[in-house]
Amino acid sequence: MLQVSVRFSPEQVKAMPAGAFAALQQEIERRLTPHYPSLWLNVSKGSQSSLDVSGARSDREKADVMETLEAIWQDDSWLP
Repeated sequence: MLQVSVRFSPEQVKAMPAGAFAALQQEIERRLTPHYPSLWLNVSKGSQSSLDVSGARSDREKADVMETLEAIWQDDSWLP
């Protein structure tokens, strides 16, 4: 099972518009769930920012997921 955990620092959270967590979660699910139906996803606030991807079947699969996440982050049209 593919697991993706995205954590934002308190400083990042303050700079985000309201609803950004939910919007990011929806966008990640929209793009990854068709390829990974059993995706486990957590978008939350933490003491520091981090991105963890685990459960990929290969290094190439993990790289593909990371590229998708990078594309989501760069295309901020999902932000409320």
